Amino acid sequence: MAQFHSFLVPAPVLLSHAKNIFTDDEESSQTNEFDTANTTHAKPGTRLSRLFTPTRIYIYTLNIIILILIGLLWHRGRTSSSAFEGQTWSPVQQHIEFETQGEYVKHKESSIYSGPPSTEQDKAWDELIKPSFFRTNSEELEKAGESFEKLAELEDGGYPATLGVYHEIHCVRQLRLYLFKETYYPNLTEAQDAYLHSHLDHCLEALRRIVMCHGNTALHSFEWEDPMADLPAAKSNAKLSCVKWSSIEEWSRSRMVPVHPPLVRLDSQA
Repeated sequence: MAQFHSFLVPAPVLLSHAKNIFTDDEESSQTNEFDTANTTHAKPGTRLSRLFTPTRIYIYTLNIIILILIGLLWHRGRTSSSAFEGQTWSPVQQHIEFETQGEYVKHKESSIYSGPPSTEQDKAWDELIKPSFFRTNSEELEKAGESFEKLAELEDGGYPATLGVYHEIHCVRQLRLYLFKETYYPNLTEAQDAYLHSHLDHCLEALRRIVMCHGNTALHSFEWEDPMADLPAAKSNAKLSCVKWSSIEEWSRSRMVPVHPPLVRLDSQA
């Protein structure tokens, strides 16, 4: 809560401030309010006016505002931390931002990452996966619960690491490359094809697991886009709270290492 001190007024200071701004007449009114001998025959309107003086209204309002601010800041902090509740620590968590996005992708909707292969598309994918690996240290690995047994090391110090999301993007990209294998694997051998099948089966399982883990609960309905169609088409106006991708990418780029960094081999460590 240290960052919120500027919004909060400690109770002793607040009371001292209130005492100093009371006029002599108001102090006298305060005393008389609790003097039963003097207030026995006081008119109700007079007591009410003493209770709601401009100074007291100011103090009441200030306290209400402070309580509202405390509640909002508490809720904001709780919402941010609850997004990672139950997850293993990661060095990027404190940098993550969120935003609201539309959830459903229509069949004919495309982006720079989809559609038939093109030079612009390949460049976009290359930039997307460029910060896949970053340098970490023993302290971060310990906090994340990683084992040091047979751990790969960088020649210039530290350890190579990646975020789970970049493994998932890698899998999506590999599926795309195989979908257009005539362009990306024109001379694929039988052995290479067998390896890709095994690799992509691993990717499908990784993606299945992460999709089921996040469990998208957006409601989809169905409409007759084409009255002559055999089946209606899915649609949805659902909104989701999504990670703001730039918050991950900017952090990753600030610590990235090359895709193929020089590594210390196990035999050289012996």
